[in-house]
Amino acid sequence: MNPDLQNKNNSDTLAPIFQNFADFDLQKCDIALYLGADLQNNNGLSFAEVPLSRKLAGQFRSFISDFQHEKMTQVQNNNVPLQQFDFEAGSDGEIEYETCEQAPDVAQILIDLQKSPHPEAFTASDTDFIRKLKFAIFCCATPNQKPIYFLQKYSTRNIMKKKLSLYRLLNDEYDLLQSPILQFDEVIHTVIWENHILIFDHSVYMNVFRNGIHTRSIAQQTLENIKELDIFEQFDEFANSCQKDSRRLTKLYTISKKNRLDTISSLDSQTIQTIIRKYQLNICVVAHNGRWRLQYQNKWIWQTLKLLADDYAISEISGNRYELYGKRNIP
Repeated sequence: MNPDLQNKNNSDTLAPIFQNFADFDLQKCDIALYLGADLQNNNGLSFAEVPLSRKLAGQFRSFISDFQHEKMTQVQNNNVPLQQFDFEAGSDGEIEYETCEQAPDVAQILIDLQKSPHPEAFTASDTDFIRKLKFAIFCCATPNQKPIYFLQKYSTRNIMKKKLSLYRLLNDEYDLLQSPILQFDEVIHTVIWENHILIFDHSVYMNVFRNGIHTRSIAQQTLENIKELDIFEQFDEFANSCQKDSRRLTKLYTISKKNRLDTISSLDSQTIQTIIRKYQLNICVVAHNGRWRLQYQNKWIWQTLKLLADDYAISEISGNRYELYGKRNIP
């Protein structure tokens, strides 16, 4: 089932696709667990397989089945809306959808995984791999259907390391932890099968799964556009700061998609300063060649990025001023 959803975003259109997800019989699936790390700085992901005992595989299968059933029930009871993916939206409990063609960075995850169909087993001694962990993938498959992939954000913070201050309860006694322990939350952030992507946490999806070479390329082009507009003092410092932070690169991607830069750069000095005062932003504007520039201050870089992303608004009802953390576009 591959309906054309590019120009449709209502729940009636998305319901059959979601039902396709709900119809997977996960109890009959074999399950494999892979950890993905960005060892090559977005030039290709590396994977390691976590060998599972039959008992542990069954427990993972059970929690994934429970997650599937929970989401199916929520949608059937109209407790969770189905929405077409909107890069600008926030995490407000809805389920979003897009295709692999619309999200090449997400599609690349499976391409990289399939390039190494038999990854080496995970080892706790591979410190570089652990340091650059990004996610875990539960691959569920049967001989008669294509795999369905359940993705979970995963990082070095999920690994309990051997420390003198760390103990465990064993036979009613506390003992030293002898080796690192992998921990997994019972949560799924994204599901992929065939050409379909279901998004259950917008923020994680944008910052972990969709933040690959494609998104970074657009973010880099956005920096080039900002440079050409000449609206920054210390532009190189601003660009370097953004390039070192994946969340800032994601924000630059958002700025690019909004197409606001030309409008903002065309504002006169009085207007841009009025906006900054109105929303009490810690951004300094200086005169430059009869126009204006923003001074770069790393402490307030997020306010600057949000200004460029048009993330400030006034309520038409109360007149209150808001900094927006996510909003769905109304055509």
